Amino acid sequence: MRYFIFLACLFLFSCSSSNKARKLLLAGELHRTDFKEVVAYEDFGGWIVVSVRFHGLEGTYDFLFDTGAPNVISTELAEKLNLKPLTKDRVGSSNSLSQKTAFSKIDTIYIGDLAFSNTGVIILDFDRSPDMVCLGKKVDGIIGSNLMRQAIWQINYQDQTLTITDDTATIAIPNQMEIPFKPKTQGTPRIAAQVNGVDFKLTVDTGKKRGIDLTAAEFKQVHKTFDTLRITRGFGIVSSGIFGVERDTLLMAKVPNVKIGAYELDTTVFTIKKKAGNLVGNDFLNNYIVTINWQNNRLYLAPVKDTTDITTTSFGFGYEFKNQNFYVSFLYEEGDAIKQGVQIGDQLLSIDGVSLENKTVDTFCGLKNDGITQKETKEVLLKAKRNEEILTFKIRKTKIF
Repeated sequence: MRYFIFLACLFLFSCSSSNKARKLLLAGELHRTDFKEVVAYEDFGGWIVVSVRFHGLEGTYDFLFDTGAPNVISTELAEKLNLKPLTKDRVGSSNSLSQKTAFSKIDTIYIGDLAFSNTGVIILDFDRSPDMVCLGKKVDGIIGSNLMRQAIWQINYQDQTLTITDDTATIAIPNQMEIPFKPKTQGTPRIAAQVNGVDFKLTVDTGKKRGIDLTAAEFKQVHKTFDTLRITRGFGIVSSGIFGVERDTLLMAKVPNVKIGAYELDTTVFTIKKKAGNLVGNDFLNNYIVTINWQNNRLYLAPVKDTTDITTTSFGFGYEFKNQNFYVSFLYEEGDAIKQGVQIGDQLLSIDGVSLENKTVDTFCGLKNDGITQKETKEVLLKAKRNEEILTFKIRKTKIF
């Protein structure tokens, strides 16, 4: 159910400047020239998941393709590879939480027939939150920008392929936008953007499902330049990741006159949180064939979709899973759920007769990824418990944006 978007748990890691951690993130080789490798990926709930191999291990392992992160590996897979911590440092996530964790190095990661050697990796326990468990059942780690920077990558969201090469001539596309970027320490690209003369930077993050996020402080400057602007507000848990959940007020705004690099775009949806980073994710990037060239620090966007019609419909609530039960954790102020009296903290007993009581994490993952009702469903019957009172709500899907 796409209206539960605020439980999507993608995370952006930013590393401190300790010498050992920095050296690990700058290490790595790809001993090939004159290559072009096309690798199919799986679209998993709006994220890019690619199969990789390791020397000495049988089979393949599924990794998230995330330009906003360095390489990450689950503790379970790290044990199989016998990886030893080489240093520890603090890493932070896109929901502004952080933790000190172990850094190591992987001898070789195979993507297609390409062997990426001696790249730094962060070891993390993916089982720390139910949302990460859902990702962890599908994903054993993250291919991050410290590995990607060793080649040129093209993402075709329509064909669900990654093309890896060392020569842009092999993947050139006519009439694409060429946008310079400045890489962070780990290689994550940052591009310049502007709205009505207000300048800001955006981190290119394929590990984030939403489109463009801005901090509240940045958006305040943008908002001043408009007489009127269409804004929708929500509140509650706005993100969930490996280090925990973030509660905040969230705004969504349709913003015209947006420039990325030197190029003016159609009306663009911004998501605004107090603690958000300035990020551009897959809901924006999938309108283009995206090429990231770390040889010349250029991002290329070739339009493939019409982005003039931006509409969002929702039942107006999101949920979290804890203690084997489901609880309302997010509400849109303009959604029908809040108008019918649903409150944050209400326990969800059933939706359209489908029980949500005493469920396993596997059930949560299935509901989160596949949805509880059909996409075309316009109305749901929600049974909930508040304290000891049993409540019933009939909630309509409405246009909130």
